[in-house]
Formats: sequence, structure tokens, C-alpha cells
Amino acid sequence: MAEPTPYATWPSPITAAMVAQASRGIGMPRTDSTGLYWLESRPEEQGRSVIVHLAADGTRRDVTPPEFNVRSRVHEYGGGAYHVIDGTVYFANFADQGLYRQRPGAAPERISVSAGLRYADFDSHGRRLVSVREDHRAEGLPVNALVTLDLDAPSGDGDVIFERSDFVAYPRIDATGRRIAFIAWDFPNMPWDDVALWVADLGADGRLLDPRRVNTGVQESILQPEWAEDGTLFFLSDRGRGWWNLHRFDGDSITAVHSVPADFGGPLWTLGQSHYALLSKREAVVRYETPDGQRLALLDLESGELEPFDLPFSAFGGLAAHGRQVYVTAARLDAPSELIELDVATGNYRTVATTGTRPFPAGFVSRPRALEFPTDGGLTAFAYYYPPAHPEREGPVGARPPLVVEVHGGPTAAAQPGYSIARHFWTSRGFAVLDVNYG
Repeated sequence: MAEPTPYATWPSPITAAMVAQASRGIGMPRTDSTGLYWLESRPEEQGRSVIVHLAADGTRRDVTPPEFNVRSRVHEYGGGAYHVIDGTVYFANFADQGLYRQRPGAAPERISVSAGLRYADFDSHGRRLVSVREDHRAEGLPVNALVTLDLDAPSGDGDVIFERSDFVAYPRIDATGRRIAFIAWDFPNMPWDDVALWVADLGADGRLLDPRRVNTGVQESILQPEWAEDGTLFFLSDRGRGWWNLHRFDGDSITAVHSVPADFGGPLWTLGQSHYALLSKREAVVRYETPDGQRLALLDLESGELEPFDLPFSAFGGLAAHGRQVYVTAARLDAPSELIELDVATGNYRTVATTGTRPFPAGFVSRPRALEFPTDGGLTAFAYYYPPAHPEREGPVGARPPLVVEVHGGPTAAAQPGYSIARHFWTSRGFAVLDVNYG
């Protein structure tokens, strides 16, 4: 029987060091002709981020040598720090922010020249690599641009192909290598305020030909443009109802693939986020928010019909697809996160990697409760309440625990549910946490 004890005085076996050392970060799955790649951040190596490769035969190895740390500082938050082409890895190194190439079985070689440049969010076609580049070489604010590098002679800082906006992200080349899409926005906007979706033809030298903004006359947040095999451009937008839903651009007009009162994307704090994965011109695997957590589903791109997968997870991270196999990071409410391989045809999954083991009983992990309440302008705010959790303690009758509030702001947040229900708060000492979005 639990013993009544004043809140915030409960004894707990959990320490900050224990939590930090118990789990690795896993994210950014990528696939190419040689297998599966992902990024691991390792607390036992002072937080170093390492690219890991899993070959088709099950062989697993660290790609990144011990003296390198794969991490970009573009926009300071980073993200999108590596790219793989047939086993050759291109990555940003944290110490010097240089761009490096690492061929199979070889040591990394720096291919960028100048100090003060940062690289992230890559795509490629043939012998052409495109990247977001942030230039800190001059005084004042850094300059964001899209640059292209010739992989046959990659030594250099990249040739600028777009720099007319304050920020750029998601450069994505179509299957023919002849067109590119990307997003851009300007001060004082954030990427959830007003974002431009650009499309351009690509010249043989990687330069943009006839770039044009395709979402004129509307203020919207856009995420993750992706080209289907037939040349249709898909992207997430909050136009209309204020929810990030999937849309398509067919070269002439923009239409909604579906219209669902749920978010299929999230705030672009870090670059390279993948909220959905195209399987073909007819299907995609998507993740979306519900009041009870995130769901993963198969989306019919023609009918807009969603078919959720029956999975024991409450939150999902970045997605990557290889044929009918989808790789995604997945989190439970009371267990370490995993990188899983999902068979779209059967709905079955297997665990590829885990973030570690939990060093304490499940009774010390708080299970969140979804809440909503009215806020300014007649809007509704959404939150998750994490009550104190302890297998041997409870609060005195009539007492309330000290409340810690973690807030996510933004003009669209009040109209949308929380971004992650799998966030773990260690409330075993008798505190409560309210993880809230507001407008």
C-alpha cells in the first residue's frame, strides 16, 4: 500500500545522470542500395553522433570513426546532418562544421574548403549534391542559401543557386534530376507562419532555371516537399483548416490529398525531418497526431483513405522507405525507444535497434493524460498532464503536487494537439508536469 508523503519529498532511485546514461538517441533513418543507415547519439561518448549501417546480410557497423561527430549547426538547432549515395556518406562534422565525404572502407575526407560555413539537409541526383548552406564568414546575420556541388570534383564550398530568402530547407530533386523543390521563409516569420514553396528546373550545371513560387496569394506553413515517381509534388500544408495535412501540386494547381482534423507534421525546429514516406504515386506511410498519441497509417493518395497500423507505440519519429519496408523510430509510454522495420503488406514489425534499457521499474514512469481547455480568441489549447508516479508513495489527502509547466508556443499551436505524447517526465519525486501548447 502506498504511503502518504508530502509531494516533492518522495524518495526516488532515478537521477539525472542515470537517465542521461541509460539511453542513446536514434534517428534519421536513411536507405540506399547498400542497406539501412541511422544516426545514434551516444552519452557514453560525450554525446557524439555516429552513423550506423545495417547491411542486407544483417552485418552492423559504425560508419563514423571515433574522431568525428556527425552534427550540423545550421539554424543552430541542426538536423539533416548526413546523406548517403551508394555507400558513400556525406556529412557535417560538429567540431569544424566542414562537409566531409567518406567512401566505403575509407577515412572521411573534407571536401568543403572555407571555415565559417555550415551544411545540412542534403539531396542528390547522379553526380550532383544539393545542400542548405549557412555562411558565417561576414559580420552580422549569417546568410542562408542553397548550394550545389559536383561530386566528380567536389572540393570547394558549393555554388550558390538560391539565396533570395532568409531561410531555406528541404531541397528535393525529382526522379529525373531535372526539377527541384524547396521551401523558404523570411524574418520575422518562423516556418510555421508563412512559407514559400518553390519549384525550378535544374540545368546541367545544377543552376536553377525559371524558379517560381507555386503557393502565391496564401499564407501557410509548408513542410517536406517530396516528388512522386510520376512527377507529382507532395507536401504538408496547414492551409484552410489550420492542420498540417498532405497536399499535391500537379504543375498547375494545389489540391488536398485529404482533409483530416489532425496534424501530419510538426514544427520545423531541426532540418531534414521526415513526417511521411512515399511508397509509390498511389500510397504513402504517414504519422499523425491524435489526443491519445501519434499513429502510423497507410494513406491512399488517390482516395485520401487512412488505414492505421496496429502498433504498440505512442509516438513516431523520422520515416524512410525501401520498397514496401518502412523504417521509423517508435516510442512507447514506458519503454526505451526503438528503430523498427515495418512490413507495409502485413503490418508486422521487427526491432532493428533500441535506445537502451530502462534502469528502473515501470512504476516510476508517469503515464500522461490528454487535456484540452479554452484559450484566447475562442481557441482550444491542448496539453498532456503527467501526474506524479511512485509505486510506494502517494500525496496527502486533499493536497496537490507542485506543477511544472512546459510550454510550446506559436500562432497555430492553440488549434492543434500536442506534438509528442511519448515525452518522458520523471515525476517520481512528487512533481507533476503539464506539457502544453498555446496560441
